[in-house]
Amino acid sequence: LEFRRVLFRSKLYLLFAKQRLDQVQSLMAKDRAGRSAEIRQLLQDYTSIIDAIDTISDDALVRKNDVTAAPAFIADGEKKFQNQLQKIEASTPHDLAMYDFELKEALAATSDSLDLSKEDLTTRGQNVNLKVEEDKKKVATVDAEERQGAKDPLADKAEAAAADAAKPAR
Repeated sequence: LEFRRVLFRSKLYLLFAKQRLDQVQSLMAKDRAGRSAEIRQLLQDYTSIIDAIDTISDDALVRKNDVTAAPAFIADGEKKFQNQLQKIEASTPHDLAMYDFELKEALAATSDSLDLSKEDLTTRGQNVNLKVEEDKKKVATVDAEERQGAKDPLADKAEAAAADAAKPAR
């Protein structure tokens, strides 16, 4: 059941990514005012969606769900997206400078995601779990420092001084 959810969510996000790139293609066909801002926003949305697909896969690996079919399916879709993005870049539209950064980011995110989908799932799962454990340790450290910092009288004095400085002078 969990495997189907992961696959369904991945398919759904791939559809969202495809829609964004289709909208970019549609905008590229028309030269009108404001086009570059819309393309820039669509490319940012696309990049966020690709990142979300990777997060879905990583989350499934942390939960130890079977995701063996998902990477191949995701890679197939992302290869098409990468080709589409490369064609946009190669066409060198006159307003490319307005969204060149976002286009490069979209290409990089797609390439990174393709690389992740080619990784061995066991190795990737171990790497993801290590990162999760490191993040938990960092959060615990910050929490401990904050708890300790709340009892620090110097921090209280500094906060009081900052509050007094923010008050208007009479």
